[in-house]
Amino acid sequence: MSTPLSASAALAAAESTGHRVVQLGGWKTHNRNHKGAWGPVNGVMVHHTGSDTSAPAAYATNVLHDGYTGLPGPLSQFGIDASGTIYTIGWGRGNHAGRGDGRVLDRVIAEDPSLMCGEAKPTRRDTDGNPRFYGIEVMYSGGHRMTDDQREATEGLSAALCAAHGWGAASVIGHREWSTTKWDPGQESLTSMRRDIAARLQIGDFDMASADEIAAAILRSTVTHPITGEEVTIREALRMALVGKIEAAEANAGVRGLRSDLDEQRREVL
Repeated sequence: MSTPLSASAALAAAESTGHRVVQLGGWKTHNRNHKGAWGPVNGVMVHHTGSDTSAPAAYATNVLHDGYTGLPGPLSQFGIDASGTIYTIGWGRGNHAGRGDGRVLDRVIAEDPSLMCGEAKPTRRDTDGNPRFYGIEVMYSGGHRMTDDQREATEGLSAALCAAHGWGAASVIGHREWSTTKWDPGQESLTSMRRDIAARLQIGDFDMASADEIAAAILRSTVTHPITGEEVTIREALRMALVGKIEAAEANAGVRGLRSDLDEQRREVL
């Protein structure tokens, strides 16, 4: 767990990407800290706005910064437009993550290596994510791929925030990996994005998990058993499936043995 970066450190992280940075007025003190906790932070959450805006500066101010009826701003800490420009929206608690799956948070905190080869599948809404994640709103519909500049800026900013905390790429998730009701960030693969972020971090001190570590983490992951409905590890599910196949094979062998005995007895009668 980490103490949130200062606004100045967050700005430095954004500027380190090499992309243009636009600071909205009063962003350093614009937050929802009076409504709840801010921190400890554990990762970065990527969203998309759901529209392809032709006026990103106005959208960043009027929507992401100000919010709207029933959902006051800031709606993220950062916004990124089609040109790759990064907007600083607010700093502190924002209304972006909402409630999600606490088990996903546990995986982010542990930097679960299996997140590098597959997306998380949330099933619960038991944890407030607003204090725990930095939010990046990518200004696009989600119905197509991000522009190259958007993707570059999103990955660069995510990597810079991770580097500032000493996190790995498994600390970056999409909103759909947190909430069962979201599909952010649209057409982009989170697995691919994390791998690209990992490559950026490898330039520094980040080391990718080994294949054995990834395999072990996958086997520790849990799934819902299709018959019992219980949460079991993938290792246990595979064991149960194997036992079932062995028992079925033994039953079939028993049937074949019985048929063989009957055939032999029939021949003796004849």
